[in-house]
Amino acid sequence: MMQALLLLLAVLPAQEARPYRLPWEEGTSWLVGQGGMTNGSHKGKWAYDVMMPEGTKVCAARGGRVVWVKDDTPDPPPGKAGTGRANGIEIEHPDGTSAQYIHIKCKSARVKPGDVV
Repeated sequence: MMQALLLLLAVLPAQEARPYRLPWEEGTSWLVGQGGMTNGSHKGKWAYDVMMPEGTKVCAARGGRVVWVKDDTPDPPPGKAGTGRANGIEIEHPDGTSAQYIHIKCKSARVKPGDVV
């Protein structure tokens, strides 16, 4: 079953931009279901829904410190929308930017706030 990982990126002005790597293991590729700055639910945001099979390892796009983790919302049944606040992880980078990894599976986080990745 495919599940969307939502990646939200905090953006700096172009002259200060720092590279992000794709948040999955090298040698794999996944379909982007909704891109940033589109007219869907991501309108006006740098956010991407990446379609990945459940259980796919998600990697930090950049190093930093884990700010928050939420992975206690039960997974919705297949084909049903979730309820409540989505599970996710936020990583703050040394330059003040951050990335959020949303729609992670319940009880799947391998990090906790304060961890350095």
